[in-house]
Amino acid sequence: RETEAGYKSAIISGNRLFSNNQYSLAKNEYEKALNYKPADSYASNRIEEINRLISQQEQRMAAEQARKKQYDDIIAKADGLKNLKEYADAKTEYNKALQILPEETYPQQQIAEIDRIIAEQERVLAAQKAKENKYSDAISKADGYFRLQEYEKAKAEYNFALTIMPDEVYPKSKISEIDNIIAAQLKAQADAKAINDAYNNAVKQADIFFSEKKYTEAKSGYNSALNYKPDALYPKEQISKIDNILAQQERAQQEQIAKDKEYESIIANADRLYD
Repeated sequence: RETEAGYKSAIISGNRLFSNNQYSLAKNEYEKALNYKPADSYASNRIEEINRLISQQEQRMAAEQARKKQYDDIIAKADGLKNLKEYADAKTEYNKALQILPEETYPQQQIAEIDRIIAEQERVLAAQKAKENKYSDAISKADGYFRLQEYEKAKAEYNFALTIMPDEVYPKSKISEIDNIIAAQLKAQADAKAINDAYNNAVKQADIFFSEKKYTEAKSGYNSALNYKPDALYPKEQISKIDNILAQQERAQQEQIAKDKEYESIIANADRLYD
């Protein structure tokens, strides 16, 4: 009776533990049952089944550990690539990790973060490209105006280009060049005005002398005007007129001298005859 009671107690306990998947403890109970009934097939079969189940569990655990190690290695590689900002390769590795352990949330979170980073990079690149295109258009317009010597329009476009890319050197250098050109033009205009004023004053004074028949002074004035504008026609024409007038005056003077001499000679001869 003690043997039967011990056997049944061990079997009942073993079955309960077996039902709860507590195989090692169940095996101990079945082994106790065999101590009471060494030839009992039921306990022996249960022990064999438990050994098989434990072996399967160990194989599953080994496979799971292998998968976990493979997963961890891939995650470590993916994290390294992400830290190096090699996002496309990192995303590929996180997807590989998901194929091993699809239920893991970490690679999913990292993929979502990479997608956000790539989207932001693409947005920044698109904005930068648009900015560069806008800058290039402004520079192209400015260079066109510069070639046409429309310097104020060119300067406005170069300044607009600087509002897009303030650190660019090229538009700054062109603006400086334009400022120098405009300054030179203004100086040239001022010099031309001064020359023109001096020329006009010289011509005006020479015209006054000419009208007063002060031909020597007038000629000097016209020559002074030619010092300011060597190619001017009016002073040359006036000098030519003066030269003709002076030549005529010289001829008339010489003719008068000749007449006076002839007159004096005739008078002298007449006086001699008279005497």
